[in-house]
Amino acid sequence: MNNELFREKRFTWDVSIYSGYIASIILFILLLLAGSGFFSFIVGIAIACSIYLWRLGRDKTVYTLTDEAIHIEMGILNRITRKMPLKKVQDVTLKQSFIQKQFNVGDLYLESAGESGGLSIQDIVNPQEKMEKILDIVHKKV
Repeated sequence: MNNELFREKRFTWDVSIYSGYIASIILFILLLLAGSGFFSFIVGIAIACSIYLWRLGRDKTVYTLTDEAIHIEMGILNRITRKMPLKKVQDVTLKQSFIQKQFNVGDLYLESAGESGGLSIQDIVNPQEKMEKILDIVHKKV
C-alpha cells in the first residue's frame, strides 16, 4: 500500500541557530583583533560558513513514515537517505531531555532485526504520538 502517515522536518531550535551565528561573529571579531588581518578574516569567514552550512544541512532533515517503512533524508551538499522497513523493527525508544519535554520534542530510536545501529529520529514534535503510530503499525505486521 505505502500510505504516507506523516512527513515532518526536524524541529529547529531558533535559540541555537542565533547563538551559533552570534558565536561565529564574536569569534570572527576576536580573530581580527588578535592576529594578522587577512588571515584572521579568511579563518573567520571559513568558520562562519561552516557553522551556517552545518545548520542548513541539519534543518533539511525530513522524516517520512509510511505504513511500510520509515524514510530519513538529510543533508544539502551531501545527501543521505536511509530506509528501514517497519516489519524489521524490534524496539522503539523515546528519549527527551528536560528542555525537549518543555517544547514537546524528542528523539526516537528504532532497533531492528539484522541491522547494526538501528535508526535515529531526532528532534521531532509530538514524539509520543509518533512512537505509538510506529508501534501500532509494527504490531499489525506481526
